[in-house]
Amino acid sequence: MSNKKDQCELQAKSEQGLKGLKEDETVASGSGCSSNDHPCPCCRKKATERNEQFQKDLQKRLSLAIGQLNGVKRMLDENCYCGDVLTQVAAAQGAVRTVALMLLKDHMETCVAEQIREGNDEVIDEMVQLIKKFSR
Repeated sequence: MSNKKDQCELQAKSEQGLKGLKEDETVASGSGCSSNDHPCPCCRKKATERNEQFQKDLQKRLSLAIGQLNGVKRMLDENCYCGDVLTQVAAAQGAVRTVALMLLKDHMETCVAEQIREGNDEVIDEMVQLIKKFSR
């Protein structure tokens, strides 16, 4: 195979053969890694396009969290007081949680809402699992 798309299609056919699927049940030709409707069977990725401003906001908040974590590392290297380090860790956790909540809200407003409109109620189970991950 000469390219990633060909490899993905070969992997899809191989996996479908293992599952006993018939040829007419295969992923449409050309879907490969570039399809949002069917995740690539070999890399298991879906893609979501986000508007430019939302993407910038996410990147900004994530950069803030990274900066805070770098601060934690520096504080540990300098043997700073535990309470001060823990305060910085809490700030980093808050920044990451904010990114997660922004993504969760956007996911519900876009991907989940679209899937429900299309009659796919399985997306509700996915949301329950995602919410469980963040409620621990």
